[in-house]
Amino acid sequence: RSRTGSVHMFNAAMLSAAVDSSPFGRPVPAAGGVEAIRLLGELRQALERRELVLVYQPKFDLRTSAIVGVEALIRWPHPGRGLLMPDLFL
Repeated sequence: RSRTGSVHMFNAAMLSAAVDSSPFGRPVPAAGGVEAIRLLGELRQALERRELVLVYQPKFDLRTSAIVGVEALIRWPHPGRGLLMPDLFL
């Protein structure tokens, strides 16, 4: 799948999530609708500028202190809003 195709699929999923109440998305609250649409536009620009950051977090076994895995977490260092967690933009 091409990068452009993936971006288009991501954008379609984001739009769908903004209006769909399925398990894969949340409805946009009426009071936050305009703000959510603005944030979606900013997210599109952030994707084009490759601003999203992937952070890896180790998972430890508390009994042995051994690293047993890793979690990949997405972050968005927004230029005007600061560091945004995924619950605000996914």
